[in-house]
Amino acid sequence: MVAHLNPELNSPMQAPHRATDQLSKAWLRLLAVLVLLALILLPRAVPMSQLGTQSDEGVHLVAAARLAEGDVLYRDIFENRTPLVEAVLAAAFALLPRDVVIGRMLVLHATALAAAALCAMAAVRVAPCDKRGRRHEWARHAAPLIALCLFGLTPLAVFWGRFTMLEHWQAAASALAVLAAILAARDDHVSLWAASGALAGIAVLAKQTAATVVVAGALTLAVQWFIAPRSRKRHIRAGAAWLAGLLLPAVTFLAYLALSGSMADFLALFSLADRLAPLAQAGQKLETWFTWIGRQPGSPLAVAGLLIIIGQREWHLLPLPFWFLLESLALFAPPALDLGWGGYSHYAVPLALALAGLAAFGVQGLAMISNRSWRLLLSGLVLAAMILTLPPWWSDLNFVLRESEYPTASSEPEVRIGQSLAAVTDDAESILVLGNSIFYLRAGRLPDNRFFHYPEYLRDSPIGTLANHDIVATLRHPRTAAVAVSRMHLQERLSSEVRTTLNQYWLPVDLISYPYQNDVFLYLPKPPDDSPAVTGHLAEYVGGIRLLEAEPRWLPNDDLLVVLHWRAHHPPDRRMTVFVHLLDSAGRLVGQHDGQPVIGFRPTDNWQASETITDVHWIRMARPPEDKGLRLSIGLYLSDTGERVPLVDNGIESKTSYTIPLERQ
Repeated sequence: MVAHLNPELNSPMQAPHRATDQLSKAWLRLLAVLVLLALILLPRAVPMSQLGTQSDEGVHLVAAARLAEGDVLYRDIFENRTPLVEAVLAAAFALLPRDVVIGRMLVLHATALAAAALCAMAAVRVAPCDKRGRRHEWARHAAPLIALCLFGLTPLAVFWGRFTMLEHWQAAASALAVLAAILAARDDHVSLWAASGALAGIAVLAKQTAATVVVAGALTLAVQWFIAPRSRKRHIRAGAAWLAGLLLPAVTFLAYLALSGSMADFLALFSLADRLAPLAQAGQKLETWFTWIGRQPGSPLAVAGLLIIIGQREWHLLPLPFWFLLESLALFAPPALDLGWGGYSHYAVPLALALAGLAAFGVQGLAMISNRSWRLLLSGLVLAAMILTLPPWWSDLNFVLRESEYPTASSEPEVRIGQSLAAVTDDAESILVLGNSIFYLRAGRLPDNRFFHYPEYLRDSPIGTLANHDIVATLRHPRTAAVAVSRMHLQERLSSEVRTTLNQYWLPVDLISYPYQNDVFLYLPKPPDDSPAVTGHLAEYVGGIRLLEAEPRWLPNDDLLVVLHWRAHHPPDRRMTVFVHLLDSAGRLVGQHDGQPVIGFRPTDNWQASETITDVHWIRMARPPEDKGLRLSIGLYLSDTGERVPLVDNGIESKTSYTIPLERQ
């Protein structure tokens, strides 16, 4: 049999040129992917160090820090159902500083991994020849780049990429599992099915909601079983390999728990393995889902991809549409779903990735339609639909890039709270945070109680009683030296038992602005006896209010803590504000704190006759004051008028403040 060769195309002189041309195109494609990847990571990296910390992000970071210290108790590494994320963070923390930025950098790596899987997935399908014998090479090369842009610039993915959120790890592992399943279905390769199962198991360890990708793999195997009955022996081998791969991560994790002695915690908390609510408010959620889909430029392309995959019966691509549909259904499970401007619910990050993958196949499918008229018509309709989504998409993206109120525009309040906790405690003492767990790392401490994170669901969960018992025991423990409680937790989350114990054993000493959780109260242990053993008093103010004692205490960070003890002969009828001013030798004001007694918890018109009120004032110093000639000026003024309350000396009204000398220690 003689081959008919084209001498021009097959000459020895042309072969090196063709190889060089193909290599150049490959390098250009790689360069394009790298440039696009850098562009989509840039919006995530810009606010990485400036923004405050999302509450769940703080849990991941603190749990990982504990894990890096060797504490492998199940309650900490799996309480938020993210053992894989905590393990990755712990490994990073063992080598690098325990910093928020490190966690966010790892999110960038997860995003890059997800994008790489998406590009590989989009390049799986090669567009066939049209009737003129030409391949639509542009579609094959452009599809991965288009998919990369669609996912990378999804406002929701950009927003959650600014925090250490586990959904990016879940999305990356899920995408790799789907890619392996597509290749396994296409090539009928048993080892690829095993790899797909293992990656799906890893995705579940990243977050349990990744069970969607497990179901997608199972459905793909089931479809193959029915559409190819003659190959069922191979399907059995493929299913067994997939199941073995799926069980491997779970068995490894359970063995790790058993060897570390944490299996008992696993069994006790397993009832929390799925905290998702049933289909509540399904109609509203469905409307929210359609609204979000209508704001994504990739949606029209994804619909085209879905129809083409089904219409042309390309069953090896089924893992992707299955994944997309299951991720959509999973959005109906969370107790609340507010996609809003396109990015509140982080549950939808994997959905954005699946949507971009379908869009890539939509690009290829439109390009391979043989009838030119139909191709132009359908492409025009898809393009028109994409144009309609651009204004709301741009509005959402612009919001993400500019808006920084959630959780906070700056990490400065978190740093201040952490530094305050560290200033009033020793390294060997414990602190308790009932707010954002990031305060632990900001204070240079790690929690040693079982439930250092008190999420909203915990109070009504099956282990709510156990959590309350643990927190109450921590509040009563003599080793606990300070407590930070957000106003949000105090008013909305803590049980009455916890609040009662807090009021019984702890004294609020400072209130720090923290808009994310409606400010934070700092507590110190109450004195053993609220009635100081004093027979006299330092000063008496008009109205029968006596200052019994003043105890200044310099903190290691040069702040000044002043503990005042007040007593009134009869209940005051007006509300007064306490002022504590620090003056230098020339009488200049170098520091002050004005506020309601006990940080507003015990206003003067709430005092009872002969009751002793312990009142703490925290004077924050911008810079260390001079060591000599310092004085404290203590007094009261009417809250509504600002008029100072005079002192009484032998029945005669005199100056309006009591002054005591102060020395640095």
